[in-house]
Amino acid sequence: MATPLLKALRILYPQSQISAIGGRLAQAVLSGLPIVDESLQYCLSDDGTSIDAAATVSLLKKLKFDLAVLLPNNFRTAILAHRAGIPHRLGYARDGRRFLLTDFLRPSRRSDDETQLQWARNKAIEFITAEKRQGNPAAAQSEVLAVTPDPDQPDQWIFTVQQPNGSVTTTTARMSSIERFAARWHNYQPTPAIDYYMALAHYLGSRYHQRKMILGITPTERQQALDALAQLEVFEGQPFVILVPGASFGSSKCWPIENFAQITATLINPDGPFKTRVLIAAAPAEQPLVDALLKRTAITAGRFFSPHLTPLRRPVVPLSLVHDGRGVALGALKEIVRRANVMLCNDTGPRHFAAALATPLVSLFGPTDPRWADVFYDREIQLHVAVPCGPCQRKHCPIDHRCMNRLTVPMVQAALLRQWGMARP
Repeated sequence: MATPLLKALRILYPQSQISAIGGRLAQAVLSGLPIVDESLQYCLSDDGTSIDAAATVSLLKKLKFDLAVLLPNNFRTAILAHRAGIPHRLGYARDGRRFLLTDFLRPSRRSDDETQLQWARNKAIEFITAEKRQGNPAAAQSEVLAVTPDPDQPDQWIFTVQQPNGSVTTTTARMSSIERFAARWHNYQPTPAIDYYMALAHYLGSRYHQRKMILGITPTERQQALDALAQLEVFEGQPFVILVPGASFGSSKCWPIENFAQITATLINPDGPFKTRVLIAAAPAEQPLVDALLKRTAITAGRFFSPHLTPLRRPVVPLSLVHDGRGVALGALKEIVRRANVMLCNDTGPRHFAAALATPLVSLFGPTDPRWADVFYDREIQLHVAVPCGPCQRKHCPIDHRCMNRLTVPMVQAALLRQWGMARP
């Protein structure tokens, strides 16, 4: 989502050396992009688990940069640029780092009405869990039907609650001045990351306004992808769907695995509308999720799962199996996504690959506000169900995960059918 900014910087500074520094994964994403002259990696500690600040500062000093454009909002990136003596340091005044920046923008904050609404959503979760904490497990099944402002009492909200026995009650809660202050402290207005970054380029004088994300693919990455697809016997013109069941953010972003299994069974059914293979993309830490998906799909799909075939030739296969179990590098995944007919995913990183590479896309949103992650892609179908407690931005749901559970299999299947018609011939 930072690539439109990089394009704007290249146009603004056509003769300059533009370097990008980040983690190992950022390097793989940026590889093959002509708008960046080089991609650098943070220097790591001896055990490789953390950034070696002194070594990174030394590296930045040697390269003698004139300007640092800081995309992460954290304190660390600002202190590294400051200690490296980079004369111009531009970023957002967040995380207590204003004094480390020479130039800054202030992020937009929510209006008072939106701040109170977000507070009320969190209060709705408290109502659902209150009796559960007091020893009444059935209370977890309470349903907050509506959250509305009280027309007669400023700062007060009315919660309409359906109890497990079916009775409907109302209760009220008022936002205190302390709660209002705390909510405003970090209550930033949801802004698409593309626009958030582009505002930095516009501050520098750029007139570039295109929001299209850009990815490059190196010849090596392309060959690695072709080798992986050849192992899977997926050749030019043969359809396949990329399925991404995980999310590094947390479990709250993940659609139930049994629903993914039902969709997968539909996709591989030789008598169904798709008749396609499914490739599963997941991070190494998400392997238990992949195993659960494969197990449930085998049960749901029955004979369509083809257990007599070798693992690499089955209709559903995780990309972690290719290359003798080494899996697919992130750079090679870009080319595989580019060749896919459709991607089905949670709100997660590979979604942006599909949008940047013009692959039809079905994205499932639950606890997160889609406004943060809007990629302005006309071949994406975003599915989400409004619930009184969301979007809550929580990593783990403390109640019943209703925002994702109410995304039904028929809803997702209908979206996939629409996108299948847009798939590449």
